[in-house]
Amino acid sequence: METNPFYPDFIIWIKKRDKQDIVFVDPKGILHLAKEKVRFCKDIIKEIEKSLQEKLKKQKDKTELNLFAYIISVTPYAKARAYDGEGRLRKEEFKEDKIHFQEKNLEYLKVIFEGKLSNYK
Repeated sequence: METNPFYPDFIIWIKKRDKQDIVFVDPKGILHLAKEKVRFCKDIIKEIEKSLQEKLKKQKDKTELNLFAYIISVTPYAKARAYDGEGRLRKEEFKEDKIHFQEKNLEYLKVIFEGKLSNYK
């Protein structure tokens, strides 16, 4: 499995008994973002997750392991929407690519933690 060139600045590891969520977060400007980083966040991370889950199963380890990866854009949405060259990209399209914008309302943090912390009460 190919993992480069994704080197996250933050790794959030949430663990309780047999359940673990590991969240990789990489803040960066996205005007010249490599497509490989997006591919890692969307697809490769889930391939790695599946491989690790299979290894755990073979070892009869009952750990539930979930991996997530996000890019947090420090580039404002108004500038980043021109990412496709025509300025038509909507925020939802960025979210599909696991790219979220660092905004004052901290919505991006809700996305990262949504559904994860509630599993650990």
